[in-house]
Amino acid sequence: MALTHLDELYRSPYPALATLRNSGDVQTGEIMSLLNTGLPMSTGLDAAEGQPFSVLGFETARSLMLDGSSFGSQSYALTIGQFLGRTILEMDGKEHKSYRRIISDAFSKKAMSEWDSQVILPTINELIDGWAQNGSADLVADLTFPLPIRVIAKLLGLPAADVEWFQRSAAAMVDLEGDAESEVQRQRATAEISDYFRDVIAERRRSPRSDVISLLITGEVEGQRLDDEEIVSFLRLLLPAGAETIYRASGSMLLGLLAHPDQLDLVRNDRNLESAVVEETLRWEPPIMAIGRTATSRVKLGGVTIPAGSPVHISLGAANHGERVFSRPEEFDITRPSHPHLAFATGAHTCLGLQLARAEMAAICTVVLDRLVDIQLSLEVTDVHVGGIAYRSPASVPVVWTQCDGVI
Repeated sequence: MALTHLDELYRSPYPALATLRNSGDVQTGEIMSLLNTGLPMSTGLDAAEGQPFSVLGFETARSLMLDGSSFGSQSYALTIGQFLGRTILEMDGKEHKSYRRIISDAFSKKAMSEWDSQVILPTINELIDGWAQNGSADLVADLTFPLPIRVIAKLLGLPAADVEWFQRSAAAMVDLEGDAESEVQRQRATAEISDYFRDVIAERRRSPRSDVISLLITGEVEGQRLDDEEIVSFLRLLLPAGAETIYRASGSMLLGLLAHPDQLDLVRNDRNLESAVVEETLRWEPPIMAIGRTATSRVKLGGVTIPAGSPVHISLGAANHGERVFSRPEEFDITRPSHPHLAFATGAHTCLGLQLARAEMAAICTVVLDRLVDIQLSLEVTDVHVGGIAYRSPASVPVVWTQCDGVI
C-alpha cells in the first residue's frame, strides 16, 4: 500500500524540511502547516501582527536563540504551562537567570559524574539483569523507556516501593499525543504526582538528604530560595524534559548503531567514540523537533521582518540537517567532523538536563555493547525505523544476542 503524505512525514520529515529550508531560512507560517502543504509561503511581504514564523536554517536558529533581548519564552505558558504550571521554560531575563542558578548545580557535569556510577550504571544493569538470559529483547520497552524514570526516581530519593507507581503515573503525565481519555488520565496523573511531590518536599525540609529534592530545597542565590510550588513545578517539568527526551534519544542511538553495522564495529573497536555516538544521534534524530519563542520587538531575522508579538517556531530537526553545516545530513555517521548541534538548544535556555542525557546515553551504549555479546537487530522484524513529526524515536528496537556477560 502506498504511503500517504502524512505517513512519509512520520517516517522522515527531513526531505520536506529541506525543501522549505532551501526556499529561505525563515518562512511565514507554523511548521506543521508548512509541512502539510509542502509549499513555502511568501517571506517578502509584511506579516500581520501575531502571524507565526518558522526558522529552519542552522545559523539563523542559533542566532535567534542567542538573542534573548529580541525573543522571549513566554509562549510556553500557553502550551506546556497549561498542565505543568509555571516553569523555567517560560521565564526570561533576571528571573530566569536566578532560578536557573539555583537548580543548575543539581544537574552539572560534576554531579552527573557522581550519579553515573551511583545511579545510572546500576539501574541499567538492573534492567538488563531482568531479561539477560532470554537471548532477545525489545530495547525500547525493556530498557530505554523505563530507564530514565527509574533514574529520576533514584535521583529524587524516592522509596523503592514507590518507583513502579511513579513510573506508571509519569508515563501517563507525559503522554502528549494521546486521545481524550488519555488527556483525562494525564490530568489525574499530574495532580497525583504534584501532591506526592509536596509530601516529599515537606519531609525533606524536616530531614534533608543528599538527593536532588534536598539540593533544590537548600539551594540559594543571593539569599533567594525556591518555594514549594516552584520546586513542584520544576519536578513536574523534569519528567517530560528528563525522561521523555532521553528515552527517545537513547532508542534512536541504539537503532542507529544496530542498523549501521560499520558504525557499530567502529565503536566496539574504539570506546572513545561513544561520545561521538551520543552527539551524532542527537544531531541525526533530535527527540524534540521544534521549540518556540516569541518576538518581543519588531526584528529582522534571516532577511525577514518579524513583528513584535509573533510566535516563532524553531525547527531543531531542520537546523540539525542543514547542508551548509552538515554534509550528507541524513546519514548516521559518527566519524563526521565535530560541530555543535542544536538538539539541546543554545543560549540562556540551553537544556539544563543535557549532562544527564549525555551521561545516560553514553552509559547505555557502554553496558549494552559490553554485556550483550554479538547483539544485532532481530531478523524476524524487517521494518524498524525512527518515526514521528513533533517527537522522534523508534517504537521498538527488537534485538538478539548470543551471550550476556556480567555486570559492568
